[in-house]
Order: sequence, then structure tokens, then C-alpha cells
Amino acid sequence: VLFRSLPPDLVGQAEKSGARLIAGKAQGLHTFMSFYGVWINKKLNDQEQLNPDASQPFVFPKSPMMDVRVRKALNKAINRDALNKAFLSGKGEPIYNEYFHATRPGWDPAWQQRFQAEYGYDPEAAKKLLADAGYGPANPATITVQLRPYGYFPAVNDMNEAIAANWRSIGVDVKLEQADSATFTAKSRALAYDSHAFIVPTSVRQWLGVGIYNSFLGGNRGGVQLPELDAVYADIKTTLDQKKYEDLWRKWGELAYTQYVSAPLFWVPSEVAVDPNLIADYVFPGSISSTYTHVEYITIAR
Repeated sequence: VLFRSLPPDLVGQAEKSGARLIAGKAQGLHTFMSFYGVWINKKLNDQEQLNPDASQPFVFPKSPMMDVRVRKALNKAINRDALNKAFLSGKGEPIYNEYFHATRPGWDPAWQQRFQAEYGYDPEAAKKLLADAGYGPANPATITVQLRPYGYFPAVNDMNEAIAANWRSIGVDVKLEQADSATFTAKSRALAYDSHAFIVPTSVRQWLGVGIYNSFLGGNRGGVQLPELDAVYADIKTTLDQKKYEDLWRKWGELAYTQYVSAPLFWVPSEVAVDPNLIADYVFPGSISSTYTHVEYITIAR
């Protein structure tokens, strides 16, 4: 019997009952908190303004998410170590810059070295950043955390709620909102989300991930989208020179890093729990969108 992915709190029970854990072979599924509401004020390939105030370069200029200090504060309020232990049994590999890894184009080891100062857990620093941005007890930043289920990452909403609690502890007015995929997609396309956040578990690679979540050029209304990011991304999409490609990705990554375009969390091992009396091995990458692929490589125990 193949048990597939289990919620972290059930993994220990499965192992005690004799199950064996098998992990994917590639660096794949990663999680980050996506920030919604920083959207360029025009339609793709069209000069028509989405916000009727044409003087505004963004659709929601008053959104708390528009302030880089707020985005940094939200990052520094997240207790990543506690999340890793509570929901991933400590198996999550920290992400130091969204989409980037030492095995991927444009990696800069300085991001890891600077991470504690720039993104590390520090509630007092987070409160000061909010105060500097004009938010406090009489005028709290209001953010809605979306609760959306993901079958291949059962811990997602427990982590969403834990992060919401982290944010409340620094004075953010956090609301929780349930959303099924159809409702979320419709509202997202209608630009109904002006100050929202939620965890995205994905195996998407850099080029496509940026296009989906952080680029106006991709036509999506995903996470934080800034003109300076798109200027570099446009060059990435057209260069064939490998060195230039690496340099451009590093430049894009540094801009994203200093603009806090998301809250990077963890590379999550893709694991399945199997009955070793029936299944001897399962070789799968764990880095493809449906995660549990290549079932023809399941080896039956003999």
C-alpha cells in the first residue's frame, strides 16, 4: 500500500506502524508566503488604467503591502525555526531568496549570509518597521490571510494560521478567509485582493515562477510586481549568453531580496510513506507540479 503524502503530525504514527519514508530525488517543492496587492496600474499590452486615478502607478497605492517596510516587518515577524519544527519535523531546508538555490542560476551566497539581519526572526525590529511605516495600535496594518488547501502539502493552512499569529503579535490586524480554488481564481482575476497573503507550495522553476508571481509581463496578478523587476526579467527572457543569463538572474534576485517581494520559507522534501512489506522502493523526482510522478518506477517487494 502506498500511503502518499501525510500531514506531518501523522508521519510519526505511520513510522511507528512500520511505514517507511521515501523522499524524492530532486530539489523541488518549495514554500513561500505570497503578498497580494502590489500591482501595476494598467492592463497588459494596453494603456488603459485599472485604477481610475490615472496618476497612480499602482492599482492599490494605499495597501499596506505597497510599503517595503511593511513587507520586511512581515518577514521579520515569522518564526521560521518554530514552523519548521512544528510542521515539517525540522526537515525543511531554509529558502534564503525565493526561486533561488545554490544549484540554480544566479545564486549569490551573500543572501544566506545576510538573511538573519534582513529576514531573521526579530519581533521588536518588526514592530519598529511598522511604526516607521506609520502603523501602530491606533492605526494597525490590516492583512487577510487566505486559507486554501493543497493536497500535496497538508500542513499549509496550519502554517498559514501560525504565521497569522506571528503577525498579530507585532500588532498587525490579521483576518482569516477561507477560499476554494474557483473562488480564489475569480477574485484574483477581478483584482479583489488588495492586502492579502497566503502560503504557496510549488515546484515551479525560476523563469516560470517569476512570470506567474512577480511579473506584470506574464499577464498574471500574482505576488509583488515592480517595474524594476520586470526590466531585468525582460532581459532574462531574451538573452542566450550564459554568463549574462547568470548575471541577470543575480541582479533580479538582489532586487527581489531587498524589496522583500515574498516571505521565503522552506524547500520541503517530497516524501511518501509506504508499507515496506509491499513496496521495496519508489524512485521519483519530487520536483514536478503533481509531485508524485513516475509511478511506473515503484518497485514491489518480493
